[in-house]
Amino acid sequence: MMNNINDSQNIVNLLKEALKFYADKNNYFSATDKPSNIYLDEYGSQARFALNKATELEELIKKSEDEYLKNIANVIDQNNNVIFDYIKKINEINKNEI
Repeated sequence: MMNNINDSQNIVNLLKEALKFYADKNNYFSATDKPSNIYLDEYGSQARFALNKATELEELIKKSEDEYLKNIANVIDQNNNVIFDYIKKINEINKNEI
């Protein structure tokens, strides 16, 4: 499981590095007979890896938000039940006093 803030920052850094790589004109050309860095990158493997990590983070955030909202809803339901029971008891006491 991801450590949200640290992992988020790591993924942002990973995306930055991938963008720097593809933004560098020198990676598209080779001064020697060797293949260029872009060619050696297997046509976007760094970008695909970074995008996959960003997608994983988005899914984790969505899952965490859904779980948080579900927990909040449960707490509200429990509190509503307690309040409803309390009101019923007050009504019963009031009926008995009349």
